Amino acid sequence: MPDRVIIEGDLVRTEHYEYGSEVRLEDLLPQIEHRPPVFMGIIPKTTHFLYWDESNPQDKRALILSELAPGVRRCRYDRRAYTLSIPWTYFLYQFRTGNDPLRPGAWAASDNRVFWAREQITSLDSQIGRALVPNCNAQGSICYGNTGVPVNLPLAARVDRLTHEFYATTFMHDSGAGSPWGSETGSTSWARWHEESRNDPVAWQRFPEWGLPDGRRGTAAIPLRTVRELLTEAITAERPTTIEVNDHIPDMVMPATFGMAEQWARGLDPTQRHRLRRALDIIAGEDPNAEAEPAPVPVEDPGGEPIEDEA
Repeated sequence: MPDRVIIEGDLVRTEHYEYGSEVRLEDLLPQIEHRPPVFMGIIPKTTHFLYWDESNPQDKRALILSELAPGVRRCRYDRRAYTLSIPWTYFLYQFRTGNDPLRPGAWAASDNRVFWAREQITSLDSQIGRALVPNCNAQGSICYGNTGVPVNLPLAARVDRLTHEFYATTFMHDSGAGSPWGSETGSTSWARWHEESRNDPVAWQRFPEWGLPDGRRGTAAIPLRTVRELLTEAITAERPTTIEVNDHIPDMVMPATFGMAEQWARGLDPTQRHRLRRALDIIAGEDPNAEAEPAPVPVEDPGGEPIEDEA
């Protein structure tokens, strides 16, 4: 059996090896699996997991899980500012190229969601749960309020900016409610969160919603699931079948909060906006009282610090 001589600098070593089998190259090639290379753009710096699907050239998909490390952040809730201890935050972005009729072939967001984790994700079996903040629903889908990024930015830049600027939005009561320590205070006010965070920068580790001291899950606990379950659900979700109708008004994004309604309306073309105004005029003519101002949400002991009127 042959030996190999390996020279590394001034050192020489020999290795003895044996052949496992020997076949003709032309007989081996048909048994080798051929996979075309996958080409993609620049990956976002915050990426923790990436799934890329180009199987449908007319509707490509990108699934990106981005990570934001814990820290103390200055956040705004309506007209008050709070100092908050934020846990590990993960964003699940889903982009497609086939659902933006105004920009064919461009990457358009189909769903963006936000989650919290008590520990940094180290495997697919790490646990994750929806973030307890307003501006997102029970599944974690985000309403960006007064933040957001231009859609003409490269995909990587859009994801990184959305990740870093999420907590810079103005959170609003009309966009839902959420707060840690709510299971103890019975309130969605950020007052307790603010005070705990000012005394301890890692106060997020003591959120009672992570679970009870004995390890049991309380009724107010954050519903946790594994990263594997979350990603599998997103990856295997069937592509929706779109029925194309000329100048049809796209489905409304729900829940119809101020931010989501505005974002949806800005995506309408002139013909669609005209049709929407005509429909609203018809409804107003049939029922002059069809529209009503939303009732103000009373807030008890909001805590934080008032924000002065901005120039």
